[in-house]
Amino acid sequence: MKRDPGVFDTNMNLMRNPDDYPFLRPNMTEGTSSDDLARYATDQITENLLYFMDRAGPDDWEGMKWYLGAHDIENEWADQYGLNDASVSGAVAALSPQADWNINVHLGKQLIDHFVNRGNLEWDPNMERVARRMTANEAEGRIKRILIKGKEGVPTMGPIIDYIKNKPLGELTDPEDIAMWIRIREEAWGDPNQPLVEGTPHLPADDPDFIPPGDVTGERGHGFRLVRPDGTFGDYKRNARYKDEELGDITDSTWNSNGAVANAVESLLANGDRLRIGNAMGNRHKVRSFFNNKLMPFSLRGDVTMDTHALEGGVMSTAGPAAAHGLADGSAVSNRAGSWGTYPLFADGYRQAARHVSQSTGRLILPNQVQSVVWEMKRKLFENLGRDDVAEIQQAWREYHDSGRTMRSAQDEVWRIAERANARAAIADPKKRPKRPSEPGIFDAWDRAQRKK
Repeated sequence: MKRDPGVFDTNMNLMRNPDDYPFLRPNMTEGTSSDDLARYATDQITENLLYFMDRAGPDDWEGMKWYLGAHDIENEWADQYGLNDASVSGAVAALSPQADWNINVHLGKQLIDHFVNRGNLEWDPNMERVARRMTANEAEGRIKRILIKGKEGVPTMGPIIDYIKNKPLGELTDPEDIAMWIRIREEAWGDPNQPLVEGTPHLPADDPDFIPPGDVTGERGHGFRLVRPDGTFGDYKRNARYKDEELGDITDSTWNSNGAVANAVESLLANGDRLRIGNAMGNRHKVRSFFNNKLMPFSLRGDVTMDTHALEGGVMSTAGPAAAHGLADGSAVSNRAGSWGTYPLFADGYRQAARHVSQSTGRLILPNQVQSVVWEMKRKLFENLGRDDVAEIQQAWREYHDSGRTMRSAQDEVWRIAERANARAAIADPKKRPKRPSEPGIFDAWDRAQRKK
């Protein structure tokens, strides 16, 4: 960030707002330079991350395998489909924005399988119907933009669909065209590796846009499997854990924007060309770091992949704009410095936390490993917070800001509020598995995990 002083100062000034960043005290934000404030903020973020790590139990430490597991999945696909490993990693990373990891993996496999094995497929009636729906939805969206914003917007899907329809996949060369064709095909037919959905005709006869389906009698599923940290696969994700004492319906996957899918296709077309893959990853820190962490999980470069969960873990709160600022939403961007929002500052917090844990345990712990452990712990800890809980957490940090609490006291209070919310949720739903109680002591937890192996 510091390579563009104007952007650096702008982003640091955001952190001087006590309502948005109450975990920073006045002596850190008032009358201090941007350099000093960045150092204070990094230290505070580090303390919050170490608080999580100090409570990590053996199950949490398993999260350190996460990027190695992703690496193994992608290497297996590269071998299976005869593709370059960097291109595969780039394709999966390009599909990651706003995507659950389980869906990310599923769509990556679907994209690669179509890209490699299905070039001879023809445009068919099922695809025509999906294409009609997509263009109709886009047209409806353009009308809404006219009514709400007074702007029509530029159609994106319609022109592409008009060009690709009635063409086989193998004739297309442009990444956006290929991306749209594969999206439509997968939405029309589902995952070819899943069984037919029983009792659900794919083209209902009472549909006014009905197209004779030939021998089509049903569709295959759009479900996705759960991915374990070590890269192995579990059962399909379901909408509800229980439904009349039985498992709920399999959850359907949904595609990213066509731009994201096109970037994934471009990574595959690059065939290992690092410049083309780099361009396909875009300028955002999260996607580029995700690519690096999966491709080289044991790299000492210090890349850190952060989404909302990872950023909120750094401030131990879901309130305020800290996560948004980290993802360059409401914060300044510098293309010249390659810096987007406050992301680099949070990444430094994870790097610093990794150094502390490494020194304390006598084992090399990488920043991406700290991130994967904290990500899972934070997601579980905060998943049942209500509005009043969030307000209480913010109040605990405000009391710290006003010197009414120590930092440790504020952290303890945040943890107490979150565990209370989880206990309340477990009471409301007796079938919900109660949360694992926190286990103090990073070194004890680590040693117990090692002794079990």
